[in-house]
Amino acid sequence: MKIKYILGIDLAKLSFFYRLDDASGKRIASGSWQNNPQDVIQFIEHLKTLLEGSLEQLHAGMESTGRCEAHLFPALQEAGARVSIINPAQIKFFAISLNRRGKNDPMDAATIARFVRERQPRATVPLTITQRRLKEIVAEIDHLVAERVRVTARLSEVGPACQEVASSLKRQKKFIDKQIAALETDILTLVQADQELAKEFKLLNSIPGVANRTASRILAQLSGKDFQSARQMAAYAGLTPRENTSGTSLKGKTRLSKQGNSKLRQALYLPALAFWHHCNEVKPWADAIALRNHSKKSALGAVMRKLMHVIFGVLKHHKPFNPACVSSPVCNA
Repeated sequence: MKIKYILGIDLAKLSFFYRLDDASGKRIASGSWQNNPQDVIQFIEHLKTLLEGSLEQLHAGMESTGRCEAHLFPALQEAGARVSIINPAQIKFFAISLNRRGKNDPMDAATIARFVRERQPRATVPLTITQRRLKEIVAEIDHLVAERVRVTARLSEVGPACQEVASSLKRQKKFIDKQIAALETDILTLVQADQELAKEFKLLNSIPGVANRTASRILAQLSGKDFQSARQMAAYAGLTPRENTSGTSLKGKTRLSKQGNSKLRQALYLPALAFWHHCNEVKPWADAIALRNHSKKSALGAVMRKLMHVIFGVLKHHKPFNPACVSSPVCNA
């Protein structure tokens, strides 16, 4: 159905500001609402009143915030609207291209609405209940791991100087370890109960260096994404090269763009090291890059990108990792 209306939404934790335009960019309505389930329902009814009962000709856009869109996103989709969750970096640089000098909620909502009208981003695929649960569990594990690092660092600072504090920190660390183990068991239970998720989990486990925790983190970050190529998936992770040359005066080094999902890159770091050293088909190639560039760091970046291509290949073709396909563009495309 043809899109006739554009909705730009600037989200915050407790509230959101919206701007409703027609297809030409003319403002129809704008305002602020509270970001909670009850007010979101009233907001949807308000939109239906403005648009004569139907939201099927509405394309709404909002920045990805992680949690702030939890109420509004599904409500708009259930009402029939096309909804796009947009990378905040895209909105930021789009606003710069418009020479916007100020920043407030109405201006941000207007910028998002214009971005949706001009760029026509893809509609975001809603997550299943299982996918949402997996993302929440993985996020909590990451939080607990960070807390364990903090407690361990504090424990090394205290040492034997104060036994009371050291004992308290040891108890905290032990409790955190139990919580992480329990959540990882919950993930396995969740995976076994979902046939499609269990299949993807097993496919990822077939890759050298990818164990249960990495597989769960990868699937959590890829949930709801529909990549058409391995390059798209690598770009989403920020693992595509960024060239830095211009004319004859600027000849900088080519580096990873890192303009993508940082959590996905973090999930691939240690597995990429294992993939490098334990996959015989990858090791000579990665060693040659390290020798040529005099940098193990650049070689590791290349291995992470290679691993991302392999992940795309096994998930797309629904086949376990095949070492013979590591260098084949057909298997990884």
